[in-house]
Amino acid sequence: VLEIQNLSKNLKTAPTFPIKMDAVGGFKAPVNVSPLIRFSRWSLLLAGISYGFVRHNRLSAKEKILRAEAKAEKERMAPILKAEKERFAKQELVELEKITGAKF
Repeated sequence: VLEIQNLSKNLKTAPTFPIKMDAVGGFKAPVNVSPLIRFSRWSLLLAGISYGFVRHNRLSAKEKILRAEAKAEKERMAPILKAEKERFAKQELVELEKITGAKF
């Protein structure tokens, strides 16, 4: 590998001599990976993807059931909550009438 000196002084011209490229970016040359390791990596990747797909489907089905139950509970509680809200509103009006002395 040749050292390039005074490059900052003359940036307009590129060096004309050949530069030996032993390692690009300071990294070693790539090494051949064993076929067993390569097969293991790909098979584990595919196993992980399939596991995630199956798990997602299973959890989606459970979540669908939970959403239906929550919707039914919300519909069941709606009249109760509405009545309670009206009761609190009436109670608040009574308290305001006591405080201000005016009728609402």
